[in-house]
Amino acid sequence: MAYRNIPPIDIIVPIYNAYDQVKVCVASLLIHSPGNSNIILINDKSTDPRIREYLNKVGKLDDARVNILFNDKNLGFVSTVNKGMAFSDNDVIILNSDTVVTRGWVQKMVECAAANPLCATVTPLTNNGTICSVPDFCANNFIPRPFSMSGFANFIEEVSLRQYPELPTGVGFCMLIRRKAIKEIGLFDAKAFPRGYGEENDFCCKATERGYVNILDDATYIYHYGSCSFLGEKEALYEKNSEILAKRHPWYFPAVHEFIQKNPLMDIHDNIRFRMKTWNEKAAFRPLFILHNRIDNASLQPHGGTELHIKMLVHECVKRGATPYTLVAVKDYLLLTEFGKDNILHYKFKLDDKLGKYCFEHKNYKQILQKIITTFKIDFAHIHHLLFHPLSTIRYLHETNIPVALTVHDFFLVCPSINLLNHKWELCDGSKDEKECSACAKQLFGEDVFFVKKWRKEVEEQLKFIEFLFFPSSSCKSQFLKYFPEINRKKIYVIPHALPRIFAAEKPVCLPPQSGSKKFSILFLGGMAPIKGSRILADFLRRDLLRDSEEVFILGRLGDPVLEQYLNKRRVTSLGEYSPDDVFDHIEKIKPDIICLISICHETFAFTLSEAWHLGIPVLVSPLGALAERMMSTEAGWILEELSADGLRKAIDKIRDDKKQYHIAAAKAKQVKLKTPEEMFNAYFDLYNLMHGNSTRHKIFETSFSNKELLSAIKREENYYETPINNLQTKWLCNAATLTYRILGPKLADRIRRNPILIRTIKSIFNGLAKSHR
Repeated sequence: MAYRNIPPIDIIVPIYNAYDQVKVCVASLLIHSPGNSNIILINDKSTDPRIREYLNKVGKLDDARVNILFNDKNLGFVSTVNKGMAFSDNDVIILNSDTVVTRGWVQKMVECAAANPLCATVTPLTNNGTICSVPDFCANNFIPRPFSMSGFANFIEEVSLRQYPELPTGVGFCMLIRRKAIKEIGLFDAKAFPRGYGEENDFCCKATERGYVNILDDATYIYHYGSCSFLGEKEALYEKNSEILAKRHPWYFPAVHEFIQKNPLMDIHDNIRFRMKTWNEKAAFRPLFILHNRIDNASLQPHGGTELHIKMLVHECVKRGATPYTLVAVKDYLLLTEFGKDNILHYKFKLDDKLGKYCFEHKNYKQILQKIITTFKIDFAHIHHLLFHPLSTIRYLHETNIPVALTVHDFFLVCPSINLLNHKWELCDGSKDEKECSACAKQLFGEDVFFVKKWRKEVEEQLKFIEFLFFPSSSCKSQFLKYFPEINRKKIYVIPHALPRIFAAEKPVCLPPQSGSKKFSILFLGGMAPIKGSRILADFLRRDLLRDSEEVFILGRLGDPVLEQYLNKRRVTSLGEYSPDDVFDHIEKIKPDIICLISICHETFAFTLSEAWHLGIPVLVSPLGALAERMMSTEAGWILEELSADGLRKAIDKIRDDKKQYHIAAAKAKQVKLKTPEEMFNAYFDLYNLMHGNSTRHKIFETSFSNKELLSAIKREENYYETPINNLQTKWLCNAATLTYRILGPKLADRIRRNPILIRTIKSIFNGLAKSHR
């Protein structure tokens, strides 16, 4: 990152022993301090001889920034600091020798100071600096894993809200002091605080009483080991010097106490804690997956094959060091999910206008999408579904100059009916006349035939912007290209879906072949809705076509009230929904002879077929789409000749009568080779790398979300409600001293400050005013 040119500044480092920390501190100063700074290293007569030897070596470096001073006697920390401030005419930074500075630290602190003309002091964030500590407030923190020290400092800078909030006091481990404040207030009080602990608080209190403010630089992070030069003395010094501070500035400790109680820095801490969960500064690539449903939570909307597929892609991306994102549209907001190695983070961006279900254009959606691309440095987009998204999303992405890929999981882009079924649950091949199409469109979408024509025409235009077009099966590809024959076929790839990892990790059931000593068990696996053939099964049961020696099981979500009314029949059992975790237990209890998948639409892949074959069970499938295609390529089951209750009955009779063929199909079911997630992702990986290399988004868009907007988006999704912070009393107490100083002048104000009775009187007056204004 480039930093602005700044005026000269002097960095004062008092040194007393702590040899190892001093070396690290000075090394970091030489690397990260700007060329026009003066680094003033003052050895306060350290008892460790290695300190002088080391500083002499540093002094011999060809570095004009370095100034080394040696005290003839031990002056103590505060007098040594004063010596450095007197040596200087510029703004100064007082830096403990047990710190490690980071990239751009001086430039950022100077910019922070310049942002407020009343600024007296600036303190950065740190791991160990009481009210300036992060990620946990007022705690001694470790560098969070997996960050390095410099990596965490870079992260703090990148995500900073740059609020530059006011503090009741600066913190002395690293504190910039404006020269104008030094001239007005004077140096540190070395007489009252000779060994340190309290001198910077006293200075900051004097600054506050004169109308200045102490500021936190929330874009800069300095590491602080803590108390390396005063080991064993800290508690005694703190207790003694606190008494001095309380007498001099009676409002100070109440102000600090209230500050800690209310923590007005909460946004800064929340922002850091949220963003660090998924931060990956060196992501191999950053893909954006666009779909219709979130993949991290199936409780809001059940997951289907599309979500399972994207889960695998996301997992494999993370394994390879990438940071993937998913984008879902939900009426009046967009939900962006960022996936880290061990955590996820949600951003909820509100839309000005609600999205329609069949939306062509949406100006605010476009603006937010383009900001997402820029803010999160997206390299390419992979669209999986545009349900609820504007149809022009493909063009919006293209305009951001990032490559766009599309996977066809169903036929939503052909017709919003999604599965090419009309309002009567009949297959539509697109050959219907305008009158029939119009009647269907009105039933399904409340639109006329021209809507579907316009839809396909718009899709055809959008497809011109696609870099790669993926299909999970050849039958899906053939069906889609019937409607869009002009697509550049060099862009097209057929990549079958993998078996979800949870199944691949389990041992297949591999049940024994059909046995004549038990009932013939027929399992309908997966959700049973009209598109999945529920009406065929309902008709089968209604007409009592089930033999006495047979039993039917349904494992999956029921989505058809017509079928549900026949589930009370003898030898028919509905087991409800299942998850990948418990499907094996269900199968072993049922011990099905065959599994039936009788969809009445063109399935594009069918994960349930993969599940059945992984379990080693032969399958009876629909004669349509990928079900028939995959069965023909494996012969690990049978294809229905007729999609009807009678066709189902004939097929089951044939299977039961031909035991030789049954054994062959069962054996082949156990031999079916299913892709692993790694194998599937390898097919995508080279193409992803091509898209990553072709991305030029950074040349186009300048607009992005601010970190403040991102924090709001995170809290909106996390249902995080802010509690208003009432810091009025602290402000009144501080302003009491400031107002007294401004009205009466410095000399009279200083006399009043030393009079305990007057101080208590003024404090009680302003306390009363503060309470009355709550």
